[in-house]
Amino acid sequence: MSDQEEKILSAAKGWEVPESRSKEEIWDALEKQIQESDDSKNFSRVSFKWLVAASIVLMAFGLVFLLFFHSTTVETGIAEVRSVELPDGSRVVLNANSRLGYVASSFERNRQLDFSGEAYFEIEPGAAFTVYLDGVEVTVLGTTFNIYARNETKEVKCMTGKVQVSDTNSSVILESGLSISTSKGKLEEVASNFEISNAISWQEGKFLFTNAPLSRVVKELEIQYGVTVQADGLEGRYYSGYFDNTNLEKAVKKVFSPMGYSYEISDKKILIK
Repeated sequence: MSDQEEKILSAAKGWEVPESRSKEEIWDALEKQIQESDDSKNFSRVSFKWLVAASIVLMAFGLVFLLFFHSTTVETGIAEVRSVELPDGSRVVLNANSRLGYVASSFERNRQLDFSGEAYFEIEPGAAFTVYLDGVEVTVLGTTFNIYARNETKEVKCMTGKVQVSDTNSSVILESGLSISTSKGKLEEVASNFEISNAISWQEGKFLFTNAPLSRVVKELEIQYGVTVQADGLEGRYYSGYFDNTNLEKAVKKVFSPMGYSYEISDKKILIK
């Protein structure tokens, strides 16, 4: 039996033959059905090849996207200080519980990064360098400065060169020795006379405050020691002094005892009375 005959017999299984059709018509119909089946298989093979080719192209495009547009993120944990060198040679020292993100592949021609936490920046000269702080932008050309950006509080201190700080309503130029912070989401008046060594003492684990809201001091204690501080009535209280991150009980005592508070330390919780 020939291959053609076998195909015809195979295709004919389960067929009901109309009595009104001649033998020649039946054979012609069977051969047509077999031909259509072969064409369908050929079409399926071609479609599968195109599908594979399209998948390879999409995978290649996805790989290129990841390589050239993927954001690099650097984060620090509790009591961790970390120095990061950016692709343009600029350096950022991150305080604990801080985060920055940037696109490494295009950074040298598009120097932009997102930031939250606290960090000291040493910027190499070049194109404009912009730091985004959720509603506030800090732009420089080549300078050193410190940024504090936790929750609603934003503060920028310029050490050398010039820094432009902007929000949606205003823009301020800071020169060396000047600082500015936000209040209720808006830039405050420019302040001066801060000690540069005190502004970056956190890099050595020392935290100095001059008439700072007590809530900010408490936040720093929580970040440096990984604890939770429970306290009421801190609003409107300000603190001047310092603590370090080497001994929790000594740090709590230095902050709260001079202000007339008592405290209890239990595991990772501190109750202020």
